[in-house]
Amino acid sequence: MRLLTAFCSLRFSIPILSLFFLFPGFLPVDVAYAGTLTMIGSGGLEATREGPQIRIKGVYAIENRGDETAKEVFPQFRVGHWAWSGTPRAIDAGKKTEWSVDEVFDESKLQCEETEPCASLQLPLNGAFPLLVLRHYQDLNGYRFSAPDVQRLLIGNLTGEQLDRIQAPALQTTMRTSGDGQKYRGTMETLNLGMKPIRASVSAHTTRELVTASLPPFVDIPPQARTNVEIQWENFSGLEGSGYATFAILQWNDDGVRNFLPTSTVLAIKRVSATPYLLWGSLGAAFVFVGALYAVFRRIRRH
Repeated sequence: MRLLTAFCSLRFSIPILSLFFLFPGFLPVDVAYAGTLTMIGSGGLEATREGPQIRIKGVYAIENRGDETAKEVFPQFRVGHWAWSGTPRAIDAGKKTEWSVDEVFDESKLQCEETEPCASLQLPLNGAFPLLVLRHYQDLNGYRFSAPDVQRLLIGNLTGEQLDRIQAPALQTTMRTSGDGQKYRGTMETLNLGMKPIRASVSAHTTRELVTASLPPFVDIPPQARTNVEIQWENFSGLEGSGYATFAILQWNDDGVRNFLPTSTVLAIKRVSATPYLLWGSLGAAFVFVGALYAVFRRIRRH
């Protein structure tokens, strides 16, 4: 009778216990709520020349349009070799925080250093400069994020003709990207609408989650012609299923003033589905479990 009871218990417990291996969702688990953070920047900085000194002044705001509090939020600005970072703060969902900037630095920080490839271009210290912006923040789990942007910063007393050239540059660009979700290749097609050849420096501005693996220092664009620039990126710490903006920036001497053109794209980190692995793993565990119970049952019968 005891043997029959053991057999019945095993016979009915095998399919029930196998359900937990075949369908792990039946198991009790702790569900962690993951909120969303959408940090939007607004405002900007202006520059004035005071002799050899450059004054950067303005107000920049970051708004949290997500549904949880963002921690360690601050903007970071960089132009040339000048950089500024705001004091980190926490921003609740639906709230906005502002940072005021009022800094003075020497114009020499706008020059390319001798060790930099752009030094040979002798880029002017007046004109349109790329102001590189990074919005840094953390979620409630302490995971760090950053979001890039590029703004135009006008420096110097520019004439109406120079401003017109800055507003309507001779260069136009488009970006095509491809990749496997971890490594990416981009082709930036550059069109020179002008009547003169242009040699431009090439630089990148991206999040800290991505790495620019390959980037040429220069590109030469003949007049009325197109030239391709090949760029490569790699995922460093980006989350699967997320998209990250990245920029390629051209700078050149536009008849005595500096001009620049940013081109942006979004790189999506490939999400690797865990369903096939869970299914086959559950099936394998179920077969092992059933086999172990069968072996135990055979030993009971022999005794």
